[in-house]
Amino acid sequence: MNLLLVDDSPIYRKALRATIEEYGAGRVVGEAASGEEGVALAGQLAPDVVIMDLSMPGIGGLEATRRIKSLARPPRVVVLTLNDQDDYRRAALAHGADAFLAKRQAATELPVVLAGFGLPSAAADDLRARRASEARFRGLVELSQDLYWETDSAHRFTVMAHGPGYRPTWPTDSHIGQRRWEIPNTTPDEAGWAAHRATLDAHLPFHSFEMSRPDGENPDRHYEVSGEPVFDSHRRFAGYRGIGRDISERKRTENALRETTAQLNL
Repeated sequence: MNLLLVDDSPIYRKALRATIEEYGAGRVVGEAASGEEGVALAGQLAPDVVIMDLSMPGIGGLEATRRIKSLARPPRVVVLTLNDQDDYRRAALAHGADAFLAKRQAATELPVVLAGFGLPSAAADDLRARRASEARFRGLVELSQDLYWETDSAHRFTVMAHGPGYRPTWPTDSHIGQRRWEIPNTTPDEAGWAAHRATLDAHLPFHSFEMSRPDGENPDRHYEVSGEPVFDSHRRFAGYRGIGRDISERKRTENALRETTAQLNL
């Protein structure tokens, strides 16, 4: 199944490509950063499916979808958007979209939608069951932890979900497509990151890895993350999934205790 990605964010396109490759859901034959470019490439490349962002400069995803569906041999169109309100869904379907997903659902649901387009029913059912099981696992983790995350085989974030009441230091979408060490941080040092990367490259589980990130004018936020490698049905490495906790309060308490102990020892 040949796919065309149309989204004005190169980072999000990278994350989509990683998700598609991870699940063997198709082959990306082209990428476009605007609706106009997407329409042109759809005509040139004749993809089986176009994955279309709704909000883009220029004609936007709705009009681009309408024009693509007017081609002599129109592909399927899956519309993705940050806003999943019913009005947007109805508008997308009215313009010819075959499916509609919120971007936050893409890592979980897009492989299932694509499977429904192109896989035999038994294989599609198997993929749906696997993703449903993973979604249930993720939902349980989100209830008990500050953070749930997934990465692809190149260690790029594909899923980032926060527990109730948690305030992230950076917009969640900005993490997608980036590696943990590529996001602004203050600790660990270079040697600490090198050791962490060596663990990931060896596909080993890790526990209680500590790091900190700047939080604007506030004190740095401190985190503790743990992860386990994920392998596909052929035992090929597919990435990691894991949890994280905000340990900033614990770190402040530890620092205060050290300062008090140092003063008493003067």
